[in-house]
Amino acid sequence: MSSSGRKKAHIPGNLAKYMFFKRCAELKADRTVEFFKIAGSLYNPSPNLAPKGEGDEISDGEDDLEFLDD
Repeated sequence: MSSSGRKKAHIPGNLAKYMFFKRCAELKADRTVEFFKIAGSLYNPSPNLAPKGEGDEISDGEDDLEFLDD
């Protein structure tokens, strides 16, 4: 039994973990390496790139500062 007990909400996660561990054992593969391979195939490492033409200028952010005199 898992550390979370038999909570119904944890069943999908526990099943996924069991299936992943079972597959790694059958393939005699390192779990960490396999996890990173799968995660790398699912997630794009740079989804927030600016479209061409936008953000090409270099700015240190000081142009937007406004100083108020006391």
